[in-house]
Amino acid sequence: MQETRLKRNYRELVLTGGPSAGKTSTLAYLREELSERGVRVIFRPEVATMLIQGGITDIDRLAGEQRERYFELQRAILLLEHDMRAHYRRLAATFAPEPVLIVYDRGQMDVAAYVSDEEFQAMLSEHGLTLTDVRDSYDAVIHLHSAAVGAPEHYTTANNPARREQDVEMAARADERTLKAWLGHPHLWVVESREDFDAKRAEVARIALHALGMPAPVEIERKFLLASEPDPAHPVLAEAVAIEIEQHYLRAPEGVELRVRRRSQAGQETYYRTEKRRGDGIEREEHEAIITPTEYLRLLAERDPGRRPLRKTRYCFIHAGHQFELDRIERPGRRPLWLLEVELLDSGAELVLPDFLEIEREVSDDPTYSSASLSAAV
Repeated sequence: MQETRLKRNYRELVLTGGPSAGKTSTLAYLREELSERGVRVIFRPEVATMLIQGGITDIDRLAGEQRERYFELQRAILLLEHDMRAHYRRLAATFAPEPVLIVYDRGQMDVAAYVSDEEFQAMLSEHGLTLTDVRDSYDAVIHLHSAAVGAPEHYTTANNPARREQDVEMAARADERTLKAWLGHPHLWVVESREDFDAKRAEVARIALHALGMPAPVEIERKFLLASEPDPAHPVLAEAVAIEIEQHYLRAPEGVELRVRRRSQAGQETYYRTEKRRGDGIEREEHEAIITPTEYLRLLAERDPGRRPLRKTRYCFIHAGHQFELDRIERPGRRPLWLLEVELLDSGAELVLPDFLEIEREVSDDPTYSSASLSAAV
């Protein structure tokens, strides 16, 4: 059984992105910043780079001329990622109760950026892996945009001789594929390219601290009510990742919200238990853990009889440097409700809303539109 976030001393962060995004220098900065706060940072190098530096230097040729060998190489990367992760978790646990952050230079889902959807699903199926294993079980994912996206004049291959993308156009495509692979992770953060690289690294450190629950495990979410049903044929929504969600509220003490949630995508399911307490403004103290299907069924016995199951279809997409979640919420006997949500590091962060959605008003602090209120039996 997977150890829950509430019981372990470590958190897992994937640092991914396009080529020439500054991952190496960002990691050094991250280690220094977190060490000053008493956090041990353990770094797992990029597996693909390890293989390239170890002698497999002809990946591009294999991709074009020997597809079967290329597929087996990507399979090997996926399985090495999986096996090494288990060892790094055990290593981190030996330092308990000292807080530890494991930082993975790319993760298992990065493989999906270099093979077809069908090939990737075949890999998972053949080895008994699920989206929970390879994507959702990480505490946070940070995608660093390549310099090729937003600052092409700074793109270079000089700092990594193993880099495959030799020009800006190839790098930008790789960046896009990688971001798409991780789309749908519950805590996906996008850090855009900028002239001030120190500011980029500082943002990564803030996200890492947020994932660690430092100084407190706070969720900051803004929510917007749509005035009309969106156009599903819009290019952004047509490429969005659709996730089916069913959540149940449990009996809980005054001032506490307890819920369990089942997220389903492509026939695969991930289960969560979440505990929330209201903070200042739109801030919420949140403790969330992935649970097993058996634990989920057991907790359903503690459902609040005054609340009904909340069912929604969530569409995840990237816009202006943020992962947005557009929820279609079912309401018995009434038209579905459409709510747009986005997770932020602070409530005053600059936010550009999607202009292809007709937004009626912000409802972040309106209890009428909280999930708990919407689940109330009527």
